[in-house]
Order: sequence, then C-alpha cells, then structure tokens
Amino acid sequence: MRSYKTKAHVAANFRIGTIRCRRTDRLSYDLFTVKCIFRLKPDVKYTCCKLNMTKEIGKETEHILTPFPPGKLPDPETCEGLQSAVDLVIDHFNTIWVLDVGAIYPPKVPHPHHIEDPSRPAQPVICPPKIVAYDAESGKKLHEINLLKFVGPMSRLQFIISDYSSKGSPYVYVTDAGTKKLIVWDVDANEGTAVPLPENCATEFTPRDVLYAVLVRKSKGNNKIYFTYRLDGFSLCKMS
Repeated sequence: MRSYKTKAHVAANFRIGTIRCRRTDRLSYDLFTVKCIFRLKPDVKYTCCKLNMTKEIGKETEHILTPFPPGKLPDPETCEGLQSAVDLVIDHFNTIWVLDVGAIYPPKVPHPHHIEDPSRPAQPVICPPKIVAYDAESGKKLHEINLLKFVGPMSRLQFIISDYSSKGSPYVYVTDAGTKKLIVWDVDANEGTAVPLPENCATEFTPRDVLYAVLVRKSKGNNKIYFTYRLDGFSLCKMS
C-alpha cells in the first residue's frame, strides 16, 4: 500500500491485525496519513482511510482510523464514492488524487414473492474505474474523472501520478500494465488519451506484469515521467 504524508514527515506501515507507526517528526498541530485499503473481500467497508498520527496505539484507540473522505460508505446502487482504491498521490496544493479501479457487484437476489420477468434477468452493477480528487484537509470532492473509455477486459490499472504545467494546469497519469498503456488526462480541458508504450519498452509478448512510473521534477520545468516495464529484466524509458 502507498501512503502520503501531510504537514510533516510521517511514515506508517500496516501489518495484519495491528498498526505499527514510526514518527520521524512531530508538530503541534494534527498529523495524518491517507491510506488505500484494497477491497479484496466484500466485508471491507471503506477503501480509503485517514490515519491519525497524534493518537497513541493501545491508549487512545478511538477514531485512529477513519474513512476518507468522511461521510457515507460506498453505495453499489449509484456507484457513488470510492469502490476499490489501489493508489493515491498528494500534490503541493494539498489535493489527493485517488485511483479507483471500480467494482462489479452481483445482481440482487429477488424477493421470494416477487415474480421475475425471464426475458429481463437481473444484471450485475458495474461501477467504472475513475480518478477522484479530494481536498486533503476537508475531504471535499474537487474532480471526478471516468476512465471507462480507456480500459478493456485486459486492463490492470496500478499507479497514478499528478503534475502541473508551467501555467498551473493539472494533469494526471495512470499506468495500465494489462494493455501496456499510459492514460493521460488534462483536467482543465476535461479530455485525455491512452498512450501505448513504445516498442522498445514493451513488445507484443511482454508479460503483463507491473508498470511502475515516477515523476521527476526539473528545476527549470520540462518534468519527466520515468517508467519501467518487465521484459527479460527491466527496461527504463522516459516520456516528457
């Protein structure tokens, strides 16, 4: 799981059954980290949470881990809220960008006294993948980007990166290891595209394993995105 820190240098690691925290700094105001919790089981109530770093484990156990954003739990009927967050990133404007791969919920079990139309069987509820941006302090939703048109049966969305142009326009990038593509979205223009990996980075028979990506900021602008993809070993490419 990836975590990001706000207001101070704070690190936290998750372990099954317990939470172990390591503080590298502590300020007088509230400290917290935001975590993704993969919904691998249906009983996981929320997929993104805020970890309060000011409470001591074992003594002040109330409200250490709270849902983020605060409010209602994910609703499979309307697909509102985060369904299955796999990665997140926080930018220098304290905006948290969350990558939600969506979810598929089985059809509802019909009532025993309700007569079903055999020509119209119950359909599963499909919540599409999306990017959602929240204010880190309040949890207010700032942006929501539907990624359905960029994905297919082989897609495997994994990592998200946010960056800003020299004019202050936000861009977000999502790696899709399953289809060997990088999804690019211009937030202000409300449009995006899926960029296939160059042939020297991934061939047709490349194992659809993991597509790592990292943003490298340059002091004079012209930031770079470096990404690796598995061939016989690892190949390093860059896109400006």
